[in-house]
Amino acid sequence: MAVAEQMPILAEAQLANVAELRHARMLIDGAWVDGMSGEFLNVENPAKRCPIARVPRGDTADVNGAVAAAAKAFPGWSKTAPRDRGRMLLRIAEALETRSEELARTIALETGNALRNQARPEVRLAVDIFRYFGGLASELKGETIPLGEHMLSYTRREPIGVVGAIIPWNAPVLVGALKIAPALCAGNTIVLKAAEDAPLGVLLMAEISQEFLPRGVLNVLTGLGEECGGALAEHPLVCKLSFTGSTEVGKIIMRAAAERIVPVSLELGGKSPSIVYPDANEDWAVDGVIAAMRFTRQSQSCTAGSRLFLHADIFDSFLGKFAKPDAIAEAWRPIGRDHGYRQHYQRKAVQEGLRLYRGGFATQGGTTDIRRLASQRGATEPGLFRDPDRFC
Repeated sequence: MAVAEQMPILAEAQLANVAELRHARMLIDGAWVDGMSGEFLNVENPAKRCPIARVPRGDTADVNGAVAAAAKAFPGWSKTAPRDRGRMLLRIAEALETRSEELARTIALETGNALRNQARPEVRLAVDIFRYFGGLASELKGETIPLGEHMLSYTRREPIGVVGAIIPWNAPVLVGALKIAPALCAGNTIVLKAAEDAPLGVLLMAEISQEFLPRGVLNVLTGLGEECGGALAEHPLVCKLSFTGSTEVGKIIMRAAAERIVPVSLELGGKSPSIVYPDANEDWAVDGVIAAMRFTRQSQSCTAGSRLFLHADIFDSFLGKFAKPDAIAEAWRPIGRDHGYRQHYQRKAVQEGLRLYRGGFATQGGTTDIRRLASQRGATEPGLFRDPDRFC
């Protein structure tokens, strides 16, 4: 059964009354399967906090099956002519582009990312990634090294084997494409573990890709990090690890790679500040700071300006310019008037000792106990916080 049939896209009006969860499956050895345990995880629409689908809770047994399939497919795929691998990737790019709106709406529903200025651009970038590596496949060349008239010295690039990849939820299709396309371009096979919070877009991308690939070349798992991702990172047949996510988990992945001395690629999170001096106390700087905070991705981005350092001389005046509720509210809306992960992170902000500067929780004059109010009801307006008592 195709993933598109398993997971029809839910319209905005349907989200509030989901009577039955859509059932998605994992891709292992060219087949769509449930987990060996028979257990499932719910996938929520974060804007409305309602379930929209369920996916298998993959574990070690499923990882073993996926890695075995990838290892079995590797000899044939690695010997496929690079130009032929490139043609397959180019066909995948065309197919993804044809279904780009379906992919974008899936991303917006499962991540809370804004449809117009985040989810749709994410799909366009994913298409470009497959198209780029499709063209690059024929350019995988070694070098001839001139060591002397009577000596031939050359290098050749060879695929490494099974790649184990783990991705986060904040840009699932984009990051998934960045794992899949280069691995397949180089002649490797791949087992990709999708984020349990946002696996639907990745599964849809896998369904589209599988139409053009031999079985076992691409495998996609769903499940929890410690149960599924951990087993993938430690599997003895995985020859390369690629991880995008938190620094703490990145350390665990690096340790797993070190145990077996396998190559590892890490793209980890950060805590990047925007720094404003008095000579930049202008509206254009405010607009730049707001854009850098990546509200269209719920501020969940490794490139987000998640902190703002202001010179003391312009602290109050810059914050006055910065508080543009209409602009920020518009950026928060994934589809229509949804707020994505805002409520969760506003509660977290006040719990960690930040003072509300503007918006966030409704007040009726006088002093409001933000902590008490946060526990009583959700944040209903865009909120700005200031004066944290800790940095992490």
